[in-house]
Amino acid sequence: MSDPIPSWNYNPILRQSSFDSTVDSPGSWLFSALDLKTAADRIDWRRKPVRDDEPSVGLHRVYRMLIGMSMESLLKGILVAQGEQILNAKGKLGKDFTIHDLCVLAGRVDDRSFQFSEQDLKILRNLKPFIEWAGRYPLPISASGLIVVGHSSTEVIAEAGLWDRLYKHLITIGWVSKGGGKRLYFDRSRYSPGEQGNSAQPVS
Repeated sequence: MSDPIPSWNYNPILRQSSFDSTVDSPGSWLFSALDLKTAADRIDWRRKPVRDDEPSVGLHRVYRMLIGMSMESLLKGILVAQGEQILNAKGKLGKDFTIHDLCVLAGRVDDRSFQFSEQDLKILRNLKPFIEWAGRYPLPISASGLIVVGHSSTEVIAEAGLWDRLYKHLITIGWVSKGGGKRLYFDRSRYSPGEQGNSAQPVS
């Protein structure tokens, strides 16, 4: 089977150009966050429990992994929009940016425009293990990392509330980068809580 886009896959100049434009695009992180949130919503255990004919004992761990990864993308998009340098001297994503510690990322968000409450930070702390191992593996590296992997409706609601606030903040300050340094900003007038999928529409 032939490669559908061989000119892109094997052209280092095109790959570098795409990489560079994405580095300067908070919107790229927002779109990743939306994909992950949509995937999580598809397996929301409250509305769509595992069926008897499905070979699974529950999807709440995977749900929390996806929500956590979506929050991570929103936080990183905010940092890009703030102008944080995310590349190292070799032109690769730096170690400070590739971490999965949501509280550390939150600590770098400009508190003049977005504030995290203690409850918000608790939510982020609780989601971190699901990104790192609990959403993918049965156990962490050692017993000291084991956690209770349950999930309550109260936690779902709290997570959704924080996600919505982060999303609203990112579409307020973010943009999508296009060729030649052009930026397309989001149509903020279309933002409505609970209707995220209809809001992230870039406009020139």
